[in-house]
Amino acid sequence: MNALIKSGQTASNWSVLTDSERTAAKRQVTRLDCEMRMSGLPGADAVATWTSHKLSQIRRDAMNGGINEDIVPYFSNQLRAWLKRPRHHTALFRDYIELWERTETDTDLTIQD
Repeated sequence: MNALIKSGQTASNWSVLTDSERTAAKRQVTRLDCEMRMSGLPGADAVATWTSHKLSQIRRDAMNGGINEDIVPYFSNQLRAWLKRPRHHTALFRDYIELWERTETDTDLTIQD
């Protein structure tokens, strides 16, 4: 879990990383994603999906100069809360994923109109 949280901190500094640092960070996140999904913890797939999405959002915001100072602590707190009570917090992660999927679908429909 600490490595995932560190990945969030790295993502928040994305704009100042070298290409090789970015490549290494992406590889580590891919490895951690696989480890999370294979962990057997309740809700691990949902958390891995949520983590991937949030890290992409943090990197994108860092590149655009609009990083929210609270995003990394929020990211960390959500992961730690899930780790303490995985069955209890999994629904929250699934709700986020469903919201993102609906938002993407709504955006796709708007673009097609």
